[in-house]
Amino acid sequence: MAANNNTHPETEAAPSEGPLAGVGRGLVTACQTAGETLGVLGRTIASLPHLPFRGRETLNQMYYYGVSSLGVTSLFALFSGMIIAFNTGVVLRDLGMQQSIGSISAVAFCREWGPVMTAVILTARVGSSMTAEIGTMKVSEEIDALEVMGIDPVQYLVLPRMVTLALMTTVLTMIADLVGIFGSGLVGQLQIGVDYRVFYDDAVSYLKFKDVISGLVKAFIFGIMIATVCCTQGLVTKGGARGVGKSTMYAVVSSLLFMIVLDYIIAKIFFG
Repeated sequence: MAANNNTHPETEAAPSEGPLAGVGRGLVTACQTAGETLGVLGRTIASLPHLPFRGRETLNQMYYYGVSSLGVTSLFALFSGMIIAFNTGVVLRDLGMQQSIGSISAVAFCREWGPVMTAVILTARVGSSMTAEIGTMKVSEEIDALEVMGIDPVQYLVLPRMVTLALMTTVLTMIADLVGIFGSGLVGQLQIGVDYRVFYDDAVSYLKFKDVISGLVKAFIFGIMIATVCCTQGLVTKGGARGVGKSTMYAVVSSLLFMIVLDYIIAKIFFG
């Protein structure tokens, strides 16, 4: 008896996906993630009146995430200032303009390098820790237990972390600016031949209040963004230990990308 060559539609092999299908799926995932992040941000802002009830936890977070990051941030700022002064000083010395390294270092740190460098360090050191911590709570069903007890996870977990990062990123940026400018002045005097008083006078004469404020505004917004993105990724984690690792990686990469975009937007607002 001849075999029947007719096949039912449901048994036919599914056609392979084209490249546009992957792109579309990625866009849908990105939009969904953005919506979840904005939702968490809105709920966190709405929970601000409850901050006094989370004051002790917020102070603990400030020490755990902020004060403990002071050493690495200061060391990074010191050597960054030395590198900026050396690289720019060598070129300016050949042009006979080495006295200008004070203004270049001060403006570069206060406008750009201080807040961005601090935010990158906190993303790697603090943001990843937040995602891993909350993600572990999610996959171990501790978040579900909080909801069953009537405790809002956003108010309980996200609010103190967002306030902590917003404040500590700003404070650490101010410290990084001072340490970085000091490192620049040190290299200027010892290796470029620019007296520190000349360096300081040049920095003060060119540095404007708007330069300092723009950097601090960047730091404050970066802190809010890092905490929101990283905590959101922790809250939506699934898939056990592997899922925690994926969420942590996605949180760090997303924070860095958002940081670059926000950096340009804020700079455009202040200096455009």
